[in-house]
Amino acid sequence: MRKESQIVFVDRLTIRTLLRVLRVARSAAFLYYFDGITPLAERVIKLLCRRGNRGIQAIRVQHHIRHARDRNGISAEMEIYRRGRRFTGCILQDVHSDPFVKRMSTLWPIEKVVLFIDKLTERALHQQIKYVAMAEWIARTQFSSQGDALLILRRRPFYRVVDAYSRSCGISVSWYTVPPLLTSSSIHLLKRALYPLFGVVRRTLRRARSTEASGDRKAVDSSLTAIRFHNRELSLDPAARSDFFWLPFSEIEPHQVLLYFYGEMHVDPGAIQSLRDSGVRVLSIGGGNGGAPKWHAGKIFRSEVMRLSKRIACAFIGVLTTGRLPRFFYVCAMLRLAFSYAYWFDFFKSNRVNLHVSPVYGPPEDVGMVLALEDLGGFSTAYQYSLSDLVFPSSMLSSGENTQFVFSPAYERLYRSVYPSGSYVQTGYIHDTSMSKAVGRDRGHRLREALSARGAEFIISFFDENSVDRWDAGFPHSDTIEDYEYLLKWVLSDSTMGLIVKPKRPSTLFDRIKPLKLLTEEALKSGRCVFVGNGKETHISPGQAALDSDFAIGKLIGATAALEAAILGVPALLIDIEALYAHPFYSWGKGKVIFEDWPSLRTAVQKYRESPSSLPGLGCWRPGIRDLDPYLDNLAAVRIGSYLGSIQVSLRQGHSREDAIQLAGAGLENCRGSSKVYEA
Repeated sequence: MRKESQIVFVDRLTIRTLLRVLRVARSAAFLYYFDGITPLAERVIKLLCRRGNRGIQAIRVQHHIRHARDRNGISAEMEIYRRGRRFTGCILQDVHSDPFVKRMSTLWPIEKVVLFIDKLTERALHQQIKYVAMAEWIARTQFSSQGDALLILRRRPFYRVVDAYSRSCGISVSWYTVPPLLTSSSIHLLKRALYPLFGVVRRTLRRARSTEASGDRKAVDSSLTAIRFHNRELSLDPAARSDFFWLPFSEIEPHQVLLYFYGEMHVDPGAIQSLRDSGVRVLSIGGGNGGAPKWHAGKIFRSEVMRLSKRIACAFIGVLTTGRLPRFFYVCAMLRLAFSYAYWFDFFKSNRVNLHVSPVYGPPEDVGMVLALEDLGGFSTAYQYSLSDLVFPSSMLSSGENTQFVFSPAYERLYRSVYPSGSYVQTGYIHDTSMSKAVGRDRGHRLREALSARGAEFIISFFDENSVDRWDAGFPHSDTIEDYEYLLKWVLSDSTMGLIVKPKRPSTLFDRIKPLKLLTEEALKSGRCVFVGNGKETHISPGQAALDSDFAIGKLIGATAALEAAILGVPALLIDIEALYAHPFYSWGKGKVIFEDWPSLRTAVQKYRESPSSLPGLGCWRPGIRDLDPYLDNLAAVRIGSYLGSIQVSLRQGHSREDAIQLAGAGLENCRGSSKVYEA
């Protein structure tokens, strides 16, 4: 008989999972839950405790996945992503031979069907692996437990892979099931399936036309370039950090551009109006925001849903006639892909879009977007914007776009490992052009002068990462608080030191570091500390902030801001409290660029201040920077703009996608400049 576990972890504490706990681990001393507790389950637990039931006290997991380490002290999260890719790769070996999936290849290219399933599978596996890794780490470090922990998880597709992994970690898993018709994904699919049936009523009530958003009836070009808003500055200024950074170099006019954003996103109504005054067409999808016209799916969407549903049903029946039952997961996946395809088919056709540009974002639904635009004869592109892809390789890196813009050969190899097909264009760091233009306007040195006037002789700049209140994503608030506490105390302890802080999310920073309110106020009063934006959104780039400092400091896990400093010749250091020892930067930056904790970084900086010759190369990225940007010529936006402009011309002239790619690639041969950076 199996020994009853004393430590129990639950993904989400509900009546269903609580009953499972009482059945398989009634005498457990510790009950942890990850993703919340329902009010009813909470009331039942309180009732059981009042009646004297021992060990039913529920505790929410307070640790963060970024804190977890394996037995060698290496970040568990980094291994989770790599393990997830390996597991997904093993699963996908059987997908190509699945009879239902093979029948779907008559509807869509098989490689994109598999990519869509890849994304869904990896997303599910990652979350399950996180539960296991976190439970193992807590049991090992908090209780010195060896095989005495139980994890209760909802059974999802490919759960046997997770089960085998959990056993290798010494964690037992008890799986519970939810009836298919009660799952959130099934309910979502049911709602979308019923949508076409109520189309007439919806049209009558809304009085909306799918072919043109109300309130925006200006004449538009017959071939629009659609740009997805990514929470950047809404400006056509080439020096701005915006989603239009490539447009001035493309020969595509503003009136040939459509900017769209999701209704729940925050946008500035004034900036939206300014764009519209410049000729840019702006739409809000999924709800109204910022004064932009709303767009809703309509007749085309409903027609495509019905057409695709029939094709999927035929494939389903075809497999049944062979005596086999299609996998429920694959059927649901294809229905989900069909709805995504139909939505974007309607959007692109109704708004006359033939070219789509977006940052690498990669939710599964983007595969449907790419397929829809291809069937309309259009062209999809995506561009890399972050260095952190090296840390967490994922299927999110590609949705099968026709062309992807990447920084360098190293990133092209990474992206091709996710999606081998398609075209890849190496551009260098995408914001080097806007960065050089902003610096050329002499925006720098104002902060240095202000800090120097208050006694600062040596200035550091710090680029943080946004923190969120979740155990399984982003950075925990506690880590952000620790970073700022150390930096603020460092500055206050040295009257000759200045600090420039460039927060990633300045509007919420002071709320996230609220426990440091008094320390923050003291640092600000000294006059040697400044928060760029002072708690408000700001358009000052990391590079501009770095130019006012002697050293820039960023996080290894999000080193893009520090890269800007290095490109501009400012020595840049990276702090790695997350223990990402497998990061490729360690091969050239350990002890000179990368430091594992704040005290060692501070010691190096102070030693350099006393005698620069004692630490030559501190903050120098020269050994590795060419792997990140092979050009270093401030022409990345020019390359992207030139390529996209050529693609648009080719599409209008009736060229095939393959010919358009060749013509655009040939045009890039003339887009090479000399290195204009210092390679700090």
